[in-house]
Amino acid sequence: MVLTQDVCQIILQHHDRHFISEFSSPQEQDLFAVLKLSEQLIYLKSYDCATADLPYVQENVCKVLAIDDETLQALVSEFTESE
Repeated sequence: MVLTQDVCQIILQHHDRHFISEFSSPQEQDLFAVLKLSEQLIYLKSYDCATADLPYVQENVCKVLAIDDETLQALVSEFTESE
């Protein structure tokens, strides 16, 4: 399997807190937002703590994914409480 250049760049830069505003396409923003949300869910479930980046990117991630804080908290609760 070969990853596209866009996906590789997103993986490479996923700790850059300003990277989400530098994308040239909505698809790149979507991929980055899903990556950051997924990372957050895994950290909360596995380590019982939030990622260091989330406070800096949460607003943009929620905006891109069209979810509000209440929906985000519901997703977090549902995921972390599941087995």
